[in-house]
Amino acid sequence: TTNAVSAQTTSLLLDDMYQVSTPPLKWKYNTVICNSGNKVTSVILSMVNNDVTLGGSPSPAATMRSLGKDPLTILYLFPSGITAEQVVTFIKGMTFTQTNDVSGADPSMTITIDANPTHLPTNATITLWDKHPDGTPHYYLLVAGSIRCAAAYNAAKSYYFQGMRGYLPTITSDAENQVLTNISEQQGWSGGVRT
Repeated sequence: TTNAVSAQTTSLLLDDMYQVSTPPLKWKYNTVICNSGNKVTSVILSMVNNDVTLGGSPSPAATMRSLGKDPLTILYLFPSGITAEQVVTFIKGMTFTQTNDVSGADPSMTITIDANPTHLPTNATITLWDKHPDGTPHYYLLVAGSIRCAAAYNAAKSYYFQGMRGYLPTITSDAENQVLTNISEQQGWSGGVRT
């Protein structure tokens, strides 16, 4: 299996998987080539009927797992960026395990690397909701602490995630409200829309 993925001036080639053990089926990539003129700030795995265990360095500053498993998305953040050589070491250190989910779907995986700016507070928790009604993935950042609304608004605008600027969430559905409740039942600030 060969996967080729690109992000800006960054490209990744994965080839030559080899089996580590069975059962359950575990495997690794033997060949990983990363060409990047920029430092990579995130490595994103999107998997069906697979899971992953990290085994190498560098260690990500934060890890985020999607709320659902269809596909399971895991994002590893490197806010200061890592070199192409470090990306290769990081991916070669991963061990993938086939999960044989009851859905019957064939195992698959996509690895994406991103070199866009990421600037987040150190005490943040990130959650991905990839089932938003508008069809795009939404990322939610929970920052612990007590601050006033204007400070929360300005802080949100100062954060960047994969090049996307932060903002206070605008809750547009009961489903989105439930996602936010699942993240935390603490009080927090959200944005709004004037109608």
